[in-house]
Amino acid sequence: MTSFPPYIDGDRAAQELYAILQLQDALRLLSDPTLLPSGVWDTKSIAAMERFQSENGLTVTGLASLADWEAVLAARLAYEEATARGYEGYLPDPLESGGVLLPGERDEAVTVVQLLLNRFLTLQREGEPLVLSGLYDEPTALALRRFRRYAHLPDEDRIDLPLFRRLSALSRAAVLRPE
Repeated sequence: MTSFPPYIDGDRAAQELYAILQLQDALRLLSDPTLLPSGVWDTKSIAAMERFQSENGLTVTGLASLADWEAVLAARLAYEEATARGYEGYLPDPLESGGVLLPGERDEAVTVVQLLLNRFLTLQREGEPLVLSGLYDEPTALALRRFRRYAHLPDEDRIDLPLFRRLSALSRAAVLRPE
C-alpha cells in the first residue's frame, strides 16, 4: 500500500487499514455496489479495482498504485460533488451549448447521466447499477434504451439536452409507474 493516505498516529497497520477501508468505500460507489468495506484487500476488492482500472484506462493490476489512488479519489470527488449538487437546474457541458454525447465518448456529463440512470433503474427495480465511469459504454446505452422506452422517446444513441432534462425530471420522482 502506498503512503498516500494519511498516517494515523504513526501506526503503519492502522494507516493500511484506513487506506483499504477508504479505497473499498470509493470502489463501492464507483465500481461495485456490492463491495462491503472490510479493511481486508480480498478477491472482491481486487476485482472491483480491476474493473475500475479497466474502465478508466489504467493498467489493470488489481493493486492500488499512486496513479490508481489519484484516479479513484478524483472519481469519488466528482461523484460526491454530483450528489451534493443534485443536478437541480444543472446543465453539464457539452449539453449546455446544444451539443450531444455519443457512444464511446468519455465526459463528466456522461457520469451525470449514469447517476440519473441509476436512480431511474433503482426506482424501476430493474437492471444492475451502472458504474459511474463517465464512459458512454454498452451498459449505459442499454439503460438509456430502457429509459427511452419508459419515457416514450425515440430509440436513438445520442444524449442531448431534451433527453437530459427528461431523465433529470423523471429520476427525481419518488415513484415511477411501470410501463
